[in-house]
Amino acid sequence: MSITSILSKFQNELNQKKDLENDPLHEVIATIDLCQNYLNLLRRYVDKFAFKSKEDEIIFFKQQKQIPQTELVFQVSLKNFYFNKPKSSKDAQLSYCNNKLTLINEFFTTHREFDNYIRLNRFDLDTYYFTRSSSVVNFENSEPYYKDPIFSTARDLVLSKLTAYQKYIDFILDYKQELLSTSKIDTLIGKNLQQLEWTGSKAALTELIYALYTGRIINNGNIEIKDIAAVFSKIFKYELGDFYKTYSEIKARKNSRTKFLDNLSASLISQMDSSEE
Repeated sequence: MSITSILSKFQNELNQKKDLENDPLHEVIATIDLCQNYLNLLRRYVDKFAFKSKEDEIIFFKQQKQIPQTELVFQVSLKNFYFNKPKSSKDAQLSYCNNKLTLINEFFTTHREFDNYIRLNRFDLDTYYFTRSSSVVNFENSEPYYKDPIFSTARDLVLSKLTAYQKYIDFILDYKQELLSTSKIDTLIGKNLQQLEWTGSKAALTELIYALYTGRIINNGNIEIKDIAAVFSKIFKYELGDFYKTYSEIKARKNSRTKFLDNLSASLISQMDSSEE
């Protein structure tokens, strides 16, 4: 199996895994395992077959190895983020995000010279940065505990980190934006919830809850009906009581068993018709 075929297989499995996993943390852990497995495959290949030239060696460490290694660094960063982020207030989570961004910025500052080298598409120092024979191992704060003499160069891991951390920055900024957006929404809801009151019947609200539940409208159906009922009770400050019993009474109706939903639909259609006149 060639390096190209190994990387092609890696990309296919990576795409499949992201399509199959629903939970972000499980996806991260599974992807880490996948990256490690393929890096081990590449390591065994490099150990078994010598590079034909320095150019081939540079291409491998500067481009080919970067594909699974950059993904690994990114996924490990995500795992640490999910495991360590505060579970308390949104302010604590925002502070956590800002601290992460500060640390990443410090890394970019430390490796500014090499980062500029990559950004400018230079190649004059590639022999020092991306071949294993280079003696410049401790240049720019290298991390020797990561070094495998067969499978590492002076800068291939740093390059992976620079690339992965750029993606990580985007992830953190998106996460911050979501926190800020939900904070605004929570504030609006907090104000408006005081004004919301259910003025229909208990049976009507029960109809609505069961319709949403059976239609799998909320969380793709991955939620218990009692949880939906609890949310509606809180929003409208309305005590539903034994809504299971209410549902049984609705099922036993001799006429329309969805009277509220039918009336709701009829009212909407009437409004649409009148607005078109």
